[in-house]
Amino acid sequence: MPLIEKFSAVRVLCIGDVMLDRFIGGAVRRISPESPVPVLSVTGTQIFAGGAANVARNVAALGGQCTLVGVVGQDATGEDLNRLIGASTGIAGALVTVAGRPTTEKIRFVAHGQHMLRADSEDASPVSAADEERLIAEIAARLPGHQVVVLSDYAKGVLTDRVVKEATGLARLAGLPVVVDPKSANFARYDGATLLTPNVPEVLRATGLDASGDEAAIAAGRQVLEKAAIEAVLIT
Repeated sequence: MPLIEKFSAVRVLCIGDVMLDRFIGGAVRRISPESPVPVLSVTGTQIFAGGAANVARNVAALGGQCTLVGVVGQDATGEDLNRLIGASTGIAGALVTVAGRPTTEKIRFVAHGQHMLRADSEDASPVSAADEERLIAEIAARLPGHQVVVLSDYAKGVLTDRVVKEATGLARLAGLPVVVDPKSANFARYDGATLLTPNVPEVLRATGLDASGDEAAIAAGRQVLEKAAIEAVLIT
């Protein structure tokens, strides 16, 4: 059986920074008389589950099952995100609600196929110790029955050093591989991971090496493996 067809039997536990992607579309026909900026005549709005939730959507699109652990605020954006995830086939939401912390939202204003502006609403500070406990408890409870753990880091405060360490430790204790999409330039904070998947700019920040060519990527990847206790690195 081709590998992709086997994906329907896979259950992924995805932990990370969930967010709402909101696209506000319209047309620009004039410049504002108040200041030299375009006026967007809004014709519609679309919302999508983004960040770590987009990873879950990709798993589901491939036919797999994904359990999504993250944090939302006690707000309308969090309600929208919970609703989207709840309506998604193949995704089970396990989102921790944190009062007083806004749900991360990225609002994009689009006209004629072009992005005019992006406005972010977020609190990227690390979650509190109490909320770390809630996340770790959720991870431990959800882990059985999964075949792989994915840490999707967007540096929005969910994957603290403690949460990363505990999630990785619990997964490895259960014999599960851990795949990390990193954001921090300190790759050593992901020690214990099976696979790290940084992109070229992330590798440059972490190692000072430009990994944009094949040979350069091999050299940079070797340096990553020397600096962190990670089994493999895939540079994208």
